[in-house]
Amino acid sequence: MLTNESTSVVPNQNRLMVRVSARLVLAALSLVLFSVSGVRGEGSPFSNVQVTFGAGWGQADQDDLNDKYIDGFARPAGLLNDHLSSRVSFYGELAYSLPPKHQLLLGLSYTGGRTNSRCTELITDESQQVIGTMTVSNELSVSAIIPQARFKYFMSRGTWSPFVSLGAAYAFGKANLEQEVVVDSSEATLWSKEDKYTGGGFGWLVTMGVQRSLAGPVSLGAEGGYRQIVTGDLEDDAGAMWRFDGARPAQAVRLDFSGWYLLGTVTVEIL
Repeated sequence: MLTNESTSVVPNQNRLMVRVSARLVLAALSLVLFSVSGVRGEGSPFSNVQVTFGAGWGQADQDDLNDKYIDGFARPAGLLNDHLSSRVSFYGELAYSLPPKHQLLLGLSYTGGRTNSRCTELITDESQQVIGTMTVSNELSVSAIIPQARFKYFMSRGTWSPFVSLGAAYAFGKANLEQEVVVDSSEATLWSKEDKYTGGGFGWLVTMGVQRSLAGPVSLGAEGGYRQIVTGDLEDDAGAMWRFDGARPAQAVRLDFSGWYLLGTVTVEIL
């Protein structure tokens, strides 16, 4: 089974890392705004500024939750049957071009996944007549908001511009466990529960892609790559850690957003 272990007497390293990372992100965004408003003048190394939006498919390993929670507990207990699935990913970036073939990029992406199950049982009276149904629903969902910084190199510039990039990222991850029991005969929720956990962690990403210039300031692109991001131990709002004690010794649960991703993009030059 899964239990919570309080860590109130130990300094909360995860929360400290989140606060530090948030301040670093705010500082980076401030630098971006400063650059856009004043740095890009005559003699500036920045040739233009672009905004990119993308959407596509993203994989996430989630070994801890798939192996420890689902395989080790939820499936044998009849709560969940399937592993967490891959989901759509979204991101936006602000790019500074450095002639002739380089770019610096700051961005924000979102990814997640979920798995759920539902079973229905008949409710009978003393004479074994069916008087209604009881439905039990279980869902596990995970998501992450990921600030990232990348350095991009274009192998050639023209109508078609292939590129590679390398960057660093930090994931603000969360996991939700929900269970609900509904009795249809009375159309009322008999029982419900939701557990929320969060965790953060640093990682890296590498990408290859191509950008296709269109008329005017717009270009389309496609890129695929791999990211390696694992959070620290998950904790609830009270600072209690989510631990799996089906193993000996008990093990903390982490979110793993590592995996391959493929995105389509739209880029607009704004300066």
